[in-house]
Amino acid sequence: MANRQLITVAQLAEKLQLGQRSIWRYRDEGRMPPPVRLGKNVRYRVNDIEAWIDAGCPDVRRTGWAPPPVTPTI
Repeated sequence: MANRQLITVAQLAEKLQLGQRSIWRYRDEGRMPPPVRLGKNVRYRVNDIEAWIDAGCPDVRRTGWAPPPVTPTI
């Protein structure tokens, strides 16, 4: 089963050793994988972030990079 863990902007900032403002800026500029919106809440898929890091943190908007598809489980 795929890891579908979601993390907050604060957790992502800590993981990447960046400030939260940098995370918001990267998101707004399309430089990182898009978040998941849960109402007003913003979360990031851990698998997407790890795949993005493994790919060398490419600029998502400029390169067209996309995380690998998640296979649904029943």
